[in-house]
Amino acid sequence: MAIYGNNPIETYTLTIGSAGSFSGSVFLNGNGIIGIGNAGTWTASNLTFQTTLGSSPAPDAGGTWVRISPVGAGSEWTLPAGSLASGTGYYPIPATDLPSLYWVRAVSGGSAGGTLQAQSVALVLFTRPL
Repeated sequence: MAIYGNNPIETYTLTIGSAGSFSGSVFLNGNGIIGIGNAGTWTASNLTFQTTLGSSPAPDAGGTWVRISPVGAGSEWTLPAGSLASGTGYYPIPATDLPSLYWVRAVSGGSAGGTLQAQSVALVLFTRPL
């Protein structure tokens, strides 16, 4: 864990498997996502995130996942396909875009999924309390 001002930065890894479009989920404990690291080859598609309507200690058992739609950002928060096209990289996220999340998972191809990754890809989320 690193310290940023008085706020610790924590990292979490979400992996979208080969021939998959959804990652597993991680518990962010109310932290906001401030950056995304891509450590691999990304099959061209938008990257979005979903959160669950369930609570700690486990995601909603019914699997009720919903898109994250910040005010003023359109229908859902999106990192455009072109941003990830170059492969390995780091993408800073404005702190107000994805604040105060608990359970989260990554989605390739928009909130409905649909764009299958050609190979397994790991996304590192950089988070901190906001």
